[in-house]
Amino acid sequence: ESAIEQGKSFDLTLEIISRSGRCKRVHTIGTPVWEHGEVIELRGSIQDITETWQAQAELAYSEKRLRLLIEHAPVPLAMFDNQMCYIAASDRWMSNFNLGDTDIIGRCHYDIFPEVPERWKDAHRRGLQGEVLKSDEDKFETQDGSVHWSRWEVRPWYTAKEEVGGIILFVENITQAHADREALKKSESNFRHLFENAE
Repeated sequence: ESAIEQGKSFDLTLEIISRSGRCKRVHTIGTPVWEHGEVIELRGSIQDITETWQAQAELAYSEKRLRLLIEHAPVPLAMFDNQMCYIAASDRWMSNFNLGDTDIIGRCHYDIFPEVPERWKDAHRRGLQGEVLKSDEDKFETQDGSVHWSRWEVRPWYTAKEEVGGIILFVENITQAHADREALKKSESNFRHLFENAE
């Protein structure tokens, strides 16, 4: 009616019911044709996009479930796109990295953590190429000189087209466990030394 009465073009996605009673999604465009100052006809097209729409809806639902799974995972996990911008992060990730209520979604990981070493960036790049990488014990020295140890894993995630859409990153701070293990080694070494000298 707007096209006929006011000469407005339209570009719409609509839900319709077919004669058989089936619900469909269609994309339709229309352009009024003017003659002597009035609209004499409409030219356009209508396309059934039901399958495409359903596939997109299923993909969106799947990604939503994945984000929820990550957000509520009991481990420090984060999901990134192929530009290393945050898509989701677990509560444990937020607390472990002292991010509080910071809104990190859509922000680049390297802007939030500029001290990320080049070797980790390289691991991220390789993950974005489809590799799975991990380290059970990795030393990291912060800008203030403190030393941290972490266990991490990089895994690519894939789009519906089987292309790498980004990576999922797991990083666990094992500094205390590392210190405890080193203290135990030192204690065992001291004990052996005392035992050998006693003989």
